[in-house]
Amino acid sequence: MMEVDSMDPDIHPEEDKVKTMANIMATAPKLVIEVGWSYLMMKRRAKKCAKRFRRAMVEGGMPEDKAKYLADNYASELSARQLIRNLGLPGVDIRVKEK
Repeated sequence: MMEVDSMDPDIHPEEDKVKTMANIMATAPKLVIEVGWSYLMMKRRAKKCAKRFRRAMVEGGMPEDKAKYLADNYASELSARQLIRNLGLPGVDIRVKEK
């Protein structure tokens, strides 16, 4: 392991921190937008599939209220709160209302 000499004039830890923070600040918005867009597209697809799922169950003879309940549960599986909660990040406490 290489030791860092604090007196070496070529090493500037403060500049490295600034560069790192600038890089994070430049990259973070794009990442948030891409992840957010992907999530919204998945959520949209899940809603469409739930609608088809409900329709097929009703056509198959299931009562409308039970079909709606199952389809709603299917669509709600893709929940941002639940996904974040399952990450298990320290200091992040997102409460999900129980139904």
